[in-house]
Order: sequence, then structure tokens, then C-alpha cells
Amino acid sequence: MALHARIELARTERVNAWHTTGVKASRDGNFKLAEEMLSKAAGVGHVGAQNHLALNYALGRGLPVDYVLAYMWFSIAAAEGDPKAEKGRDLVATRLTPLQIVQAKELASEWRRLR
Repeated sequence: MALHARIELARTERVNAWHTTGVKASRDGNFKLAEEMLSKAAGVGHVGAQNHLALNYALGRGLPVDYVLAYMWFSIAAAEGDPKAEKGRDLVATRLTPLQIVQAKELASEWRRLR
């Protein structure tokens, strides 16, 4: 296996481990660790982590309820084709004002631009 392929495999395994650890920590009520791990994985593009992080923001699981950030993360995951994220985004949108939806979309666009 070429060095580049090994590096990419190690990166993927690390990101998947962050996601798995974050989901388990969330289920176990260790929300500080969950936020840390899910944020790391979401930040590098792990769609499952983006969806879980959005859900935690929407439900206030270990984080303050923040529908704008929930909408942002659901939108990012939905753009990658996650149907659960599309449903989550649309549900969260019912709790936002039109201005908040614009803010959430701007945050998602900024995240994509910086990535």
C-alpha cells in the first residue's frame, strides 16, 4: 500500500473513532467528551458526526439548545445527501425566524468556505 493511501486510511480511522467515541459518550451522558469528539469529526466533514452534533444542539443534550447551530450542522450534513439531516433541518426550521435561518445558512456557507 502506498504511503499516501496509508496516511488517508489512518486519517479516516481516526475521524471514525472520534465519531464513535462522541456517540458513545453522548449515550453515556458524558456530554463534554461527546461535544469534543463530535465537533472534531464534524469539523473535518464526517456527516454522521455533523448530524449527531446538530441533534445535540437541537435537543440541548449537553449543550445549550441552539437551533441556529443545529440548522447549520443539519444543513451541512444534508448537503452531503444525508436524508435524516434533511428532515432534522426542516424540523428545526419550524423553530427559527426567517432571519435566524439566513444566519444559519451563512454560518454553513462560511464553514464550507473555510474547509
